[in-house]
Amino acid sequence: MLRDKNVTALVFDLDGVIVDSEPVMRLAYTMSCAEHGVVGAPPIEHFLRYMGMPLEAILATLRLPAAMAETYRKISRESLDRVTMYPGAFKMVVAARERLPALGLMTGKDRLRTLEILERFKLRELFDLVVCGDDPFPGKPHPDGLAWMIRQFGVSPGSVVMLGDSSLDIACCLAAGAVPCGALWGFSSAADLSQATAVFGSVEQFHAWITGASARHAAESVWQWM
Repeated sequence: MLRDKNVTALVFDLDGVIVDSEPVMRLAYTMSCAEHGVVGAPPIEHFLRYMGMPLEAILATLRLPAAMAETYRKISRESLDRVTMYPGAFKMVVAARERLPALGLMTGKDRLRTLEILERFKLRELFDLVVCGDDPFPGKPHPDGLAWMIRQFGVSPGSVVMLGDSSLDIACCLAAGAVPCGALWGFSSAADLSQATAVFGSVEQFHAWITGASARHAAESVWQWM
């Protein structure tokens, strides 16, 4: 399927696409709010809605203390064992690696935690480039980080697919001129992904699209085929 669509590179989001870190996010958010004496904090669902943005930007958007960032990261790192990989996600990434000359990862998570997670799940060597929330680019939905990655790959933006689970991922991808795909197994609803070119309901369905092993099965989850 990738060859049929002239795809030259694939960029994955991390949280909500490859790994399920929601339990850690909930714990770190709740404990950080408590430690910093935040009264009437926005519900965790509001926090999760902005996943993909750098942590400092999320806190600023929700009008929460900037000092929470350090506490949140500390708790998250101490709870790394609670992060799990979605069933089939490793095979999905490997399948993309085997079929494409360029593979990237773009996340709002800081580089230290990102690399710890990638190392834990033996994913680090599968990606050519990794863009993180504390790199010198504006966070999603700004396209700068993705555009830089595409330039490094030396390919046309229109031949690059990005798989993300939020409206921020989709907006970032569209602004960079790449092809956005939505992952419904992450943090967002179908409505949040309505601007994606294609939307997949499960890891297995996206894997099937990558390999072409079951195009009909994959197409069942797609609203607008590429």
